[in-house]
Amino acid sequence: MTPGIRTNRSPRAVRGGRVAARTAFGPAGRAASALLALVLAVLSPALLPQVPATAAQAVPAGTYAYVTNEGSSTVSVIDVAKPAAPVAGSPVPVGSGPVRVAVTPDGAKAYVTNQNSNTVSVIDTAANTVGATIPVGTLPVGVAVSPDGAKVYVTNAAGNSVSVISTTTDKVTATIPVGAAPLAVVVSPNGTKAYVVNSNDDSVSVINTDTDKVTTTFNVGIGPFGAGITPDGKKLYVTNAIDNSVSVINAATDKVTTAIPVGTGPLDVAIAPDGTKAYVTNGNGNTVSVINTATDQVALTVQAGTGPLDVAFGTLRNGATTTSIASSPRPSTCRQEVTLTATVSADGGGTPADGSVTFRNGTTALGTVPLDNGSAVLVIPALPLGDHSLTAHYSGGATYAESASPVLIHTVAPGYDWSGPGRCQDRPDDPDHDHGHRPDHPERPDHDADHDADHDTGHRPAGRLHSV
Repeated sequence: MTPGIRTNRSPRAVRGGRVAARTAFGPAGRAASALLALVLAVLSPALLPQVPATAAQAVPAGTYAYVTNEGSSTVSVIDVAKPAAPVAGSPVPVGSGPVRVAVTPDGAKAYVTNQNSNTVSVIDTAANTVGATIPVGTLPVGVAVSPDGAKVYVTNAAGNSVSVISTTTDKVTATIPVGAAPLAVVVSPNGTKAYVVNSNDDSVSVINTDTDKVTTTFNVGIGPFGAGITPDGKKLYVTNAIDNSVSVINAATDKVTTAIPVGTGPLDVAIAPDGTKAYVTNGNGNTVSVINTATDQVALTVQAGTGPLDVAFGTLRNGATTTSIASSPRPSTCRQEVTLTATVSADGGGTPADGSVTFRNGTTALGTVPLDNGSAVLVIPALPLGDHSLTAHYSGGATYAESASPVLIHTVAPGYDWSGPGRCQDRPDDPDHDHGHRPDHPERPDHDADHDADHDTGHRPAGRLHSV
């Protein structure tokens, strides 16, 4: 499964070609459904446009999405915060017939499989230019980056192999023989295994990513096409396009535990970010089957458009947020610490949990604090006397957009500190203060002045009161 923008495209037009391709790799009877447009390309490259071009997961900061354009041999770059705004360098010219694209975890590179030119284009995402073009096997289609960003795995559908690319050198370091017509590849969340879906021999090859060798191969249903793995790495789901099922694999044992009947011609599968559901596109049924991953049963069938192929959960930053700021105490006095609190809420509901908040006094940054369950707190030293324009700016997170608070006017009022040098202000009505005399307390209107005079015959400043 390639994360990104959902695509609807009908595979019906290529049924005849599917028969020929399936016959070349296995029993002719299996070709009857003729759903897998890509396998057709093994024998008929001219029909490669039937392979769905898709978009990749956005750069981790959520800034851009990358969309392959098979017809023009380019990759469009979209600023997800401003989708209609042009992006410098977009579209990026790549090899012939780009199909899939995967972005490294640090967002620095995007790897594009070019099915017609048997290459992988490496896009430098900072410049939106191709920094390298890597020859791989015949008919490269599927692509996945390891979680540590060190390796890229590319399936060569007509070469029955997987090319392994080092992201450091952008060169092929290994070519791994797998099953017939490998279409898709997914890497386990812990990075130890790469699962390759072999469409024409109805199997999945398991690659040990340390040795880059196949450790086991197991059978699934007929005509496997797509795969997805749960975030905890415990289950692998493989769509079987010809027998209308999804195979469920225990990732610890690499054995099939059950097969789930779904709609007609299941092609792709995407696992929800929380791992509770698997969404399956049924290409000939025009539906999406929603599987409960706890019970491995279809919980819901949703009507879709004509010929749904790809499905994904992206991490695009499209959730609008609202940020507010508060200060305490307000007003404050000189030489008094102030606590600033920013609250970030999602406009569509929910609580942003990542990103950071920068507090400012006018244009001066006071400090940056990580967001914690929708809030950020900063304690600052005393501010100078007067009014201050305080704001809080939320940086945005993986799924939420940035936002800034309205200006909060915080006033610092005069205060009296009789502790000696460094006091913030003298009392204007205290003629003896500059001579070092310190009153016990400010005047109180209700204090009994007569009692004060009788209580102490010592010398006190005229009109000053003191404690009894």
